[in-house]
Amino acid sequence: MFYILAGLAAGFYASMVLGFWLSVRRFGKLHAAYRRESQVFTLDVIGVLWASLVPFWAAYDLLGLRLPFMSPEAFASWQCAFYAVAAAIAAVAMGYFNGRERFTNPTHAGLAESALRFLATRQIITAAEVAHAMSRASVIDVTCREVRK
Repeated sequence: MFYILAGLAAGFYASMVLGFWLSVRRFGKLHAAYRRESQVFTLDVIGVLWASLVPFWAAYDLLGLRLPFMSPEAFASWQCAFYAVAAAIAAVAMGYFNGRERFTNPTHAGLAESALRFLATRQIITAAEVAHAMSRASVIDVTCREVRK
């Protein structure tokens, strides 16, 4: 029962993250978003990795799946359930702290809208930074060859 609930929570979070980045890709701004928002992308990857640990621990307990570097003695069933629930809580916590209003409407259209808001916000911030830098700097007009302030 713990595996099902933890898997639902982690799977829901992972589907929201993947849907968001696929929406950013549909807008054609994926590489620009990677470059500008590397922290958001990295934390989303870490959250999805936390979410992927839930089915691993379920498979470890129910099917006996082990990785080659793991010790031959098996963990107890309660330990696997505890690790799966802890991984689900970590994934949902990553989504809560890293989400920043991206996952308020978890539908297909809502994720596309949040991706559009995400990209528009980054464009507005960039335009404001450029305008602020231009207001403080001197402008060089190459046709007149003089500096205006």
